[in-house]
Amino acid sequence: MSDQSTPVTRLPLRKGASLRWLPFLFIFLQSVLYGLGDPISKSAYEVLPVYSLLTARYGIALAFLLLVFGRRIWRGLKVCSPRDWLLPSLCMGGAYVANNIALELTAATSVAFLRSLSTMMTPLLALAFYRRKFGKKHIPVQLLVLVPRMKPKEVAESM
Repeated sequence: MSDQSTPVTRLPLRKGASLRWLPFLFIFLQSVLYGLGDPISKSAYEVLPVYSLLTARYGIALAFLLLVFGRRIWRGLKVCSPRDWLLPSLCMGGAYVANNIALELTAATSVAFLRSLSTMMTPLLALAFYRRKFGKKHIPVQLLVLVPRMKPKEVAESM
């Protein structure tokens, strides 16, 4: 059985010191935009219904992705089994809908905290649905993920 690794897609960028930080800039920009999403959505839900804003938001995202990466997306869907993408897609879609409904009902910080627990739930769901083993080496990492979610007093008491 041969090792079939996924080919790495390289950006067609020139070598140089100025472009070396571009991926880090994009990661930072994504974090800033994602972090601003909840407060902006929360204020938008005071004016617009949740489902209409969700439809417009994800419709625009879908149109953009299909316009820019449409051929690549269809090629990828043809070569993989629906089991690989259907369940994760439905879970992510359901999570985003529930996230946006929760934004209308509670504080944006509470929603962000609950959404951050996905780093704990993802390995457990993979274990349940895909029968993937959860190695002992992953347990310390999963416990470390909990530390930023604890209040300082709880961290001091747990040590």
